[in-house]
Amino acid sequence: DLFSAVQREFCRRPDAFNTQELTMVAWAIVKRVTPAEGVFATICKSACTRAHEFSPQGMANLAWAFASAGEPSAKELIAAFEQQLVGKGVARADAVLSTFKAQEVANLIWACATSGAHARTLFEAVARVMPPRVVDFEPQDVANTAWAYTVTEQIRPALATALAAKALDFSAEVFGQEACCQMHQFNMALQLDC
Repeated sequence: DLFSAVQREFCRRPDAFNTQELTMVAWAIVKRVTPAEGVFATICKSACTRAHEFSPQGMANLAWAFASAGEPSAKELIAAFEQQLVGKGVARADAVLSTFKAQEVANLIWACATSGAHARTLFEAVARVMPPRVVDFEPQDVANTAWAYTVTEQIRPALATALAAKALDFSAEVFGQEACCQMHQFNMALQLDC
């Protein structure tokens, strides 16, 4: 089929694909639940060498795809993105992260936690930059971010306060079952920290 042909072509010439196309291939594999032998490894290798070329959306979506697929190379990919985002000093990290939309931050942090990539420097930078921007978060952004900080045991007071306050803006129904479970974990962690 056409999708298999694209995968074969991609594995033959990964550098012929731009970063958006790399992300789209990974996303399509996850959404189609298609076997992708060797494709994620090829994407990881190409993406890690070109991390500086990715947009915030591209980073978030590719990290999400790797984590959603349970791809072992997700940690390597996230480490390359972390280095790109926060490896050049606090001021630059804050400036770059301030260009991320709420969903992009939430998806990237969720991908870190889901894949077991604790990315401490990235989590610290997000916790520093995001508290005033949490007002723009949708329910899923709040839940994913709160859960990621909880399961990686990296809860930061200012961000936790902002997330908890924003969560109160929504009824439990808008969160959905999984997000409610994420928020429950977050709430339990906050109670244990007191």
